[in-house]
Amino acid sequence: MKARVDASPQKPSNRDVANMLRRFGFELSRCERLHSGYSGENYKVVGKDGTHAVLKLKPNVSEDNLKGEIRILEYLRKRNFAGACTAIPMDGEDQGSSKGNEYVTSFKGIPYCVLRYIEGVPAIDLMEIALSLNENTVLRNIGKELAALHSVAVTPDAKLRDLSTGGVATAREHLDGIYLEKFDEGSALGEHTFFKFYQEELVNLIDCLNNDKLPRGIIHGDPFLDNILLDEKSGNFVAFIDWEDTTVGPYLFDLACAIIGTCYSANKIRVDQERFKALISGYMQRRCLTKEEKAHLPRFMQTILLMNCTWRFKHAYIDHPDKKEDRNSHVELQEKILYLKEEEGMAFMKTLIENVCAGRDEENVPPCVKIICTVL
Repeated sequence: MKARVDASPQKPSNRDVANMLRRFGFELSRCERLHSGYSGENYKVVGKDGTHAVLKLKPNVSEDNLKGEIRILEYLRKRNFAGACTAIPMDGEDQGSSKGNEYVTSFKGIPYCVLRYIEGVPAIDLMEIALSLNENTVLRNIGKELAALHSVAVTPDAKLRDLSTGGVATAREHLDGIYLEKFDEGSALGEHTFFKFYQEELVNLIDCLNNDKLPRGIIHGDPFLDNILLDEKSGNFVAFIDWEDTTVGPYLFDLACAIIGTCYSANKIRVDQERFKALISGYMQRRCLTKEEKAHLPRFMQTILLMNCTWRFKHAYIDHPDKKEDRNSHVELQEKILYLKEEEGMAFMKTLIENVCAGRDEENVPPCVKIICTVL
């Protein structure tokens, strides 16, 4: 995981890190802080025996929340899904042993776990510096591996968290009305034109996330390019990382995230057709979209855009009101949402989806093409 190293001096002491790792049978030689997610801190650690791992500290979430994340990663491991990091059990026991079933503990009140280290470069970095990398090939591979994740069957007894119980924290904030409350707290924000826009678009978001007629299963929850590792030399897909938002939910949530994160060119309000074709065609090599999914895909794109757009607005107007330069950062995403709702935008997306998915309804695909990972 040649993830970006964070130069911030604020980190646990080496003694603290060593004490945390000993509970996992890991003797520390050295560590360095990696680029971290919004709710945690990641450290690349090297053991005295040369073993590499990642220490994940989660100061902003509960221990139960982290256990929910690890439970899904373990479920994927047992079903041979290779595109995720795996957790190291406490006391250094093998995953298959009776003792090796505890993966999460706390240090000074902070939940943490240890994951096996995966070598790779974040896609967002590699695609910027590797000029010889074929963009469409990368997107096809990302689409194919996302579909492989979505092809892992969730059994009735899996007891995995879903959108109603955990994962995709920002989605819950919208569903629970937290953003509405924040915007309504200040009269100035309540009068802002974005407040009315958000109220109108929230209806679509709630409808999409609560739609139980769409196929559901394990989703990553945040499959943007900075959470995807590629091989530095070949550009081949290695793994998805930062699974803190993983949960059971509609597959379209992940697919829309991937589209928003990869298929828009700078300063454009509609998706790039070639990028979209590469991503979706790769996805459909492993899993075909149902008719209902194809019909709802643009609405899920609006949902993901709204979540990101709202976060930017909150960041600029509530969290950092002094940063005047960020005041309009949400506008470009708002314009993309409005375009998807316009007659031209709806016609464009309908035609694009029909062309890319022509003759590839899930109902018309032979069983051998529908890949389901084998249960051990």
